[in-house]
Amino acid sequence: MLSAVIIDADKSAINLLVELLTIHSTIKIKIAGTALNLLDGVSIIKKTQPDIVFLEIILPGRNGLEIYNVFKTPNFKIIFYTANQQYALDVLRKSACGYLLKPVEIIELEKILQKVIDELLKEEKQFKMEEMISIQNCPVTTGTNILLEVENGFI
Repeated sequence: MLSAVIIDADKSAINLLVELLTIHSTIKIKIAGTALNLLDGVSIIKKTQPDIVFLEIILPGRNGLEIYNVFKTPNFKIIFYTANQQYALDVLRKSACGYLLKPVEIIELEKILQKVIDELLKEEKQFKMEEMISIQNCPVTTGTNILLEVENGFI
């Protein structure tokens, strides 16, 4: 099961997204934490290491895009969600996985979640491929190295 952190200054928007993710979505997500501001959100992200971060762009005293000042190359997928379309271009220039407009519609949420899953699977395949290549390129010492192909790769 994927985990997520939600960062939004609007508690009711957080509650609605939690409900959509945990009750209405066919892709179940574990909520690792929620925050009402970017600083608290960053702290939760560092503690919980989520797969996905849902991030409002307009936050108290900060812009959600500032997350890239803390996480230069995030190891989680960022889905921006906001009521303001004016930030769409800025989001597209970043490595965001998606952009949802409030109020969030379940159909659009499901599409974005499927995209995240597809990207994570692709990254996992790439990692396994790189791991397999590095194993095959290891120096061979007679009688000590054995490479066995198994169902999920090599050991």
